[in-house]
Amino acid sequence: MSIIRAPRPEANFYMLNKSISEDGRLSWAARGLLVFLLGKPDHWEISVAHLRGETSSSAKPTGRDGVYGLLQELINAGYVARRQDRSDAGVLGEINYIVSETPLPDSPYPAAPYPAQPYPANPTLVSIEGKQVLKKPARTEKPSCNSGESVVEFERFWKLYPRKVGKDKAEKAWAKLKVDTALFNRMGTALAAWSKSPDWTKDGGQFIPHAATWLNGKRWEDELPAPGFAAHGSAFNNLPQHTDDMYEESHDGRANF
Repeated sequence: MSIIRAPRPEANFYMLNKSISEDGRLSWAARGLLVFLLGKPDHWEISVAHLRGETSSSAKPTGRDGVYGLLQELINAGYVARRQDRSDAGVLGEINYIVSETPLPDSPYPAAPYPAQPYPANPTLVSIEGKQVLKKPARTEKPSCNSGESVVEFERFWKLYPRKVGKDKAEKAWAKLKVDTALFNRMGTALAAWSKSPDWTKDGGQFIPHAATWLNGKRWEDELPAPGFAAHGSAFNNLPQHTDDMYEESHDGRANF
């Protein structure tokens, strides 16, 4: 059986050193990744997560560790080299990964500054004047929705939301939002108004939406009910008693709920 090359296209192609496709030190996957990287334009940026996504619909998707394994294979063959600049004060800067069509010279820096593990969470690949640079930022991971201040903020919201149903779904909806102080205050104003409204106080509060529904629908952006309704005397007694001073900012700039 023969494998026959199709006619060359007249556009949307680029020149590439033939030695890359015939370098027996590289696996087929590593050759393909190298060709992909070198085919990108100047000032092009990409992350390892994007490289993973490039094969997500293929018969054999490449995961995070697989991508790093291929990069390490290219490093071992000399097509990728790690560089780390030093400031005038001798402080080490970020690590860059330089990609080239021909093996690069050895780095003048010792290997010690480059720990083999762990891999950076999601470094960025940048093309600069024909060379590809894989930049390792100090931190690119987004904080987990279940860590730090996000938990505290959600718990404040959950404490005040009158219908305590579907907390897990509500927390997931909360994690999708970029909640800053201004948004905190808007939510608080809306909750204070709706908690005094007949729509939420009538019939034992059965018409209060689940918190996840309220958050996903961005219901704090709805037109607020007319003022003048009191929560006192409601048939639904589980509503938190909201007052305007509950939503004033604290000394640290955060909303008080």
